[in-house]
Amino acid sequence: MRNLITSLGLCVVAVAVPSLVSAQQATVAAAKTGGNEESTVKSSPRVIKPLFVKHVTIFSKRSFSEVQESLEKSVPQLDPTLIPALYNGDMERAREHEEKGPKLAIFSHRNHGALLAITGRKRNTIHYEIGNPVTASKMTRHNLGAALYAPLRVILREDEEGRGVFEYDLPSSFFGQFGDERITTIGLQLDADLNAVLSNAAGI
Repeated sequence: MRNLITSLGLCVVAVAVPSLVSAQQATVAAAKTGGNEESTVKSSPRVIKPLFVKHVTIFSKRSFSEVQESLEKSVPQLDPTLIPALYNGDMERAREHEEKGPKLAIFSHRNHGALLAITGRKRNTIHYEIGNPVTASKMTRHNLGAALYAPLRVILREDEEGRGVFEYDLPSSFFGQFGDERITTIGLQLDADLNAVLSNAAGI
């Protein structure tokens, strides 16, 4: 199975993020308040829960620069006029973007590899923030905590042979923590949308 996954250029690793306090303690605290986390905060200023995250790595046979160019050509930069329109409650603009706009856009990107100049060796590594503000609003309207993961984070790095490698956490695995089917459903769609654009850029 592992050979099959490698041949497809896709690797998914499940990571359980450990809790700093007992999950049982959090469960008991929530039970005392009927499962209401905000009520739990009244008796405890901090609630820490374990989070199960699936990490995805996509290996490309293309060079780092080819993958970067392909991604930035296929995924547009976020329209700078969209966010102000949404801030002003422009529902017509939101509908227009949902119907005709791209599913995903690049909010920003940072050259993380350049930071390694302090180690004496720069590396090709770019940190992208990719997402859709209208899609994000469909989740955060149900739970504001979902804003922590919007936009999505994606790393494009260069391997030892100069080829591009994408790394990211599977959206549904962290949006699923909120226990809201409406949020989880959107997370699953983001899984598919993000995989499609990154696989296309990677040439697989």
